[in-house]
Amino acid sequence: MINFLPKRLLMAAATLGLALPATAQGFIEPSDSGFYVSGFVGGFFPDEDLSGVASDLVSVDDDVYFGGALGAKLPFKTFGFIETRAELEVSYSEIDFDFDLIDFADPDDTNVDLIFIQGNTYADLKFGDDPLLIPYIGGGLGVVVADGFGESETEFVTNNSIGVTLPINKLDLYTEGRYTRVWIDGPDFDSFSWTAGLRIRF
Repeated sequence: MINFLPKRLLMAAATLGLALPATAQGFIEPSDSGFYVSGFVGGFFPDEDLSGVASDLVSVDDDVYFGGALGAKLPFKTFGFIETRAELEVSYSEIDFDFDLIDFADPDDTNVDLIFIQGNTYADLKFGDDPLLIPYIGGGLGVVVADGFGESETEFVTNNSIGVTLPINKLDLYTEGRYTRVWIDGPDFDSFSWTAGLRIRF
């Protein structure tokens, strides 16, 4: 069950605000805006320790991570080089447990499917009018639906990201590293991912 404790909401707000620009008067100027869709694929690397859940007899496999997003570039920039994007993202991966002392007849019995639904903001660090590469940082929050071992749970999730974009006309090629934390009633669950993706700008 989702746990919206005040402390967790404050931490989530800080995560989401990582990519929001300062709004002090005199630091904001107009910029181009527009919508985009994106898709990505890469690797998902759960914390092998699973915050104490796993032991020497249980291992966790890395897996594929993929998803897509609908986003918008906001019509302003800050300090002359920070451009802001906001997006709604849906992504998927799974956790595959290996139990050394148990032989499951159906390997799917050891998998937990993860569906992430997150709202993200990003700060593109655009130095110059037509840079070759655009680094960015970001953060987001949402929920993850975990389905496995005969039950389904929905938990609160946050992420922090860093990446770089190669703009090509109306297309953006990008690669991104991400740290994700699932906030559960017991020990929290950490994971890392590294993806490559494509944005189509309108």
